[in-house]
Amino acid sequence: MDPDFGLLSNLLANGTIDRREVNEVKSKSSLCSRNSQLLDYILTKDQCDELKAALGDASQLHIVNYLMLNGGKI
Repeated sequence: MDPDFGLLSNLLANGTIDRREVNEVKSKSSLCSRNSQLLDYILTKDQCDELKAALGDASQLHIVNYLMLNGGKI
C-alpha cells in the first residue's frame, strides 16, 4: 500500500480521515510507519470499505484484490 500517491488525498476527500490525520501519517519517516498509522485510523473508525474504495481510486487495485480474496484480515 502506498499512501503517498493519491491514497491519502482520496481518504481525505471521502471524509475517512481528516487533515490532522493526513499530516500525522505524512510525518512518519518510513513507508511502513505511514501505513501502520493509516491502518490504525482506518481500523479504529471501522472504515474498511472506504479504504478499499480509496485504494481502487488510487490505482492500487492489487491491494483491494488481495483483501477481497481474504489475503488480509481487514
